[in-house]
Amino acid sequence: MKPSSTPSLLKVLAFMLCTLAIFHTQEAKADCGFTFATNDTIWTFSTPLGTIQTRSLTIVNTSSESLVLNIAVSGADAFGVSTHQITVAAGDTMSFNLTFHPGAVNTGLRGTLTVTKNNTDCHKTLGLYGVGTGNVSAALVADPHEFSFGTLAVGQDTCKRIVITNTSNDGVMNFTGGLVCSNPDFTVTGWDPPSVILPGASVAITICYKPTKPGTQTTCSWQIKYSTPSNGDGSLSISFSGSSAADHNNNDSTVLTSDPHEFTFGTVPADSEVCRSVIVSNRTNQYAIITSWNTCENKDFSINPAFNGTDTLAPGSSMTFTICYTPHEANIQGTCTLTLHYIMNGTDGNTLSIGFGGNSSTNHGTSDSCMQTEQGDNSKDAVVIGGSAEQTLYLINKSDNDIIVNSAAIVGANASVFAITGPAFPITVPKNSNNTAMTYTFAPPSNNNGTYVFTAGVNFSLSGTNLHCSTVEGHLVGHVVHDGNTTDSTVRPLFPTEHRTLGIEGRGDRVTTTFYFTNNLQVDATVNSVKLANGTYFSIQSMTPSPAPFVLHPGDNLTVVIVYTATDNLVHHDTLLIDANHNLMATAFDLQGVQLAAGVPNALPSGVAINVSPNPASSYVNVDMTGVRTADVQVIDLLGNVVTTAKASASWKWNASNFVSGSYIVRIAGQASTGEQFVTSKRIVVSK
Repeated sequence: MKPSSTPSLLKVLAFMLCTLAIFHTQEAKADCGFTFATNDTIWTFSTPLGTIQTRSLTIVNTSSESLVLNIAVSGADAFGVSTHQITVAAGDTMSFNLTFHPGAVNTGLRGTLTVTKNNTDCHKTLGLYGVGTGNVSAALVADPHEFSFGTLAVGQDTCKRIVITNTSNDGVMNFTGGLVCSNPDFTVTGWDPPSVILPGASVAITICYKPTKPGTQTTCSWQIKYSTPSNGDGSLSISFSGSSAADHNNNDSTVLTSDPHEFTFGTVPADSEVCRSVIVSNRTNQYAIITSWNTCENKDFSINPAFNGTDTLAPGSSMTFTICYTPHEANIQGTCTLTLHYIMNGTDGNTLSIGFGGNSSTNHGTSDSCMQTEQGDNSKDAVVIGGSAEQTLYLINKSDNDIIVNSAAIVGANASVFAITGPAFPITVPKNSNNTAMTYTFAPPSNNNGTYVFTAGVNFSLSGTNLHCSTVEGHLVGHVVHDGNTTDSTVRPLFPTEHRTLGIEGRGDRVTTTFYFTNNLQVDATVNSVKLANGTYFSIQSMTPSPAPFVLHPGDNLTVVIVYTATDNLVHHDTLLIDANHNLMATAFDLQGVQLAAGVPNALPSGVAINVSPNPASSYVNVDMTGVRTADVQVIDLLGNVVTTAKASASWKWNASNFVSGSYIVRIAGQASTGEQFVTSKRIVVSK
């Protein structure tokens, strides 16, 4: 979710009044023999993002004995304490520090300080509220970004769901990295990001901990790097830790258990309700103080009982949750997590996560249908400015009935840069299928103003048997080559199922770009040759492995370094051909190159002659060339629109009778027989 502004005074007061009521109830429970040296029931913090604010709290021992007090903070990870245990002599005082470090999230953050008398459940609490000020500097923000799994018995596992949100105004892309430790006790699942995470969008991962050896304590982190068009490269780090009990009986652990800890409700008719009981048990010899619990923001799931401020689980005791699933919409899939935060033996940051999910159908059965869409892999290919590429959107039908797509309309601010090219409507999406391909073209505008990711919506009109939706919205995405790229980080399959594009962009100089290809088969592939179809503006500098023929095992990569040498600012095309033994013909990858700041003299090289006639013209315009090896011809109207293009080396004829009367520019960029490059323009008049 996007960061919000600082909460209003009314919201803060409402929170403080609510917290006051809770803490008043808690303070009335028992006299623990100590007090806080403050009359406040809530402490507020405010500091710029990325900085730390510290406040000191004094504990007064009002008893006649020395007290050992356990200190913990729960709630937002931004709150912390300088120590987790203090000893206060009879009648004496002792102070410790509370810290607030908002990191990159500037929403209002809430927490609870809990001070517990050792070996009892007698405790006092102080509410915490903090606001980070200033601008968010990181594009991706994780919630939480730091946590502990607590202590688990060997073989026991627990998981935590992390929500990663793009808080910037840029698309975030080019993800690399993952777990930075090689510890098998930690696993990360669910990380399969789209080619771009749009502003405000979120993705989620699940981090699990399952210790394999007793009496160990370990830390790890999950780190990714990414790039944004406006702010360059960035990184995101999530730190976590866990401990294992000293023995398999879990007598000295600090962990609660649940039965079950993960389950699914299966398929439930829309507007029907199904419930399940989950038992949370304290199998340790310590009191567990549950400071809060939270669940996902999905109205289809409900949890009872509601949290009542604080709950205490004595050793050997348990509590029961009733979790219900009431899907309010047909044919959707939902997941949710109930997370309990608790303190045990003075250790804060303990969590217990219970995961569950369900599918919904209509009241008429599970055969009712609707359509989904999924981007093809070639949407990750970047296109040069002035070029275009064909991309794929897969239409998915998981129902038992065919769906008919009658039409599609592209909508959004960037709708003009996309066009649907096939197949012709109506399109039948067969039942239980996920590979019906619709193709569209992406042609980035020349005035892209530094934008490297374009998106648009596409509204599909549907019909069919047992269809519960008449329209579905899909999304189209297009990438533009970054200026000065020397390495294309996209790894393309050696045997693709879609057209793939290789883009090279420069600023008037020779450009060298590295491309990667992988053997995506489950068997060895022999690469017999790697070559270019034309080779006029592009050349292969090197490839690894080399020389051909060579064998690529499954998952092995082929690296090809391509040089682009054009000095004009036209878009030039070629084809990279990779001949491997599992294709009847060579795999063809489209090559596009452009020099955005290029310029060459308008004078023709020696030996080159070009004649454009007749002028004025009423029907055909003839372009005759001598001494030319190859040339790209464009006809441009006075508004700057390219009305037709062609490749030629000797002569070319343009049918002007299909165009309105007026002036046009015939622009010819080519290479002379001697290898010298040129650009020339001729103005003609079409008169009818």
